[in-house]
Amino acid sequence: MNLAVEVEQQRGPRVMTRHFTYVIGSSDMPESNWKDIKHPPMQVVYSCLAKGSLITLANGKQLPIEQLSVGDSVLGASQFAPDQHIPLEIEDISVGVELIPMVKLTTASGKTLLLTESHPVVTVSGLSAWANKVKTGDQIRTQSGIEMITAIEEVKYSDNVYNLKLKRTDTDETHVTGETFTMFANGLQVGDLAMQSDNEFSDSEITTEDVLNNLPEAWHQDYFNSLKD
Repeated sequence: MNLAVEVEQQRGPRVMTRHFTYVIGSSDMPESNWKDIKHPPMQVVYSCLAKGSLITLANGKQLPIEQLSVGDSVLGASQFAPDQHIPLEIEDISVGVELIPMVKLTTASGKTLLLTESHPVVTVSGLSAWANKVKTGDQIRTQSGIEMITAIEEVKYSDNVYNLKLKRTDTDETHVTGETFTMFANGLQVGDLAMQSDNEFSDSEITTEDVLNNLPEAWHQDYFNSLKD
């Protein structure tokens, strides 16, 4: 792993910017002088769900996210066809601890979900947005259809948080390069661990053209249909 750090140092009236690179790994370091290498700024994004979040399985039942295992099948969708629910396999599970306040979303039907501020939430357009960018009155996708957000709270939290990395099942022959997936947590449609293309950076927006460029032409009409929901 290479970690690039940019540091500003003030010496009298002068401000100097220095770049440092730290290398962590089992392989030998190259002979080049790493301290002189400049790297662009690094952004780190965490997105997880609170312990106890109920994930809908492929068979329609629900289990708390902390009880799931790699290889289990859940109900979800491709980021390119958010309204087409399909079985997906859990490829990996991340577990962490959240120290900053989390976001609690409540829908018009009473569904609630506690998630980190940068976790992807699937909006009515089919694209995802950070949880902390969702506003009261916004419409989001749920397992039962489109719902309006009626309340948003900031909640202090001091327990484990979890996320799933999903993939298509071995029997599903449809595979798209760069495809990520969504799942249903407490009934709300949210992104998995790999869903970053729509909202990884808060100052970056994905356009319809960007989506179509990554989508097989046969799926273009499905995507346009999802925008009309």
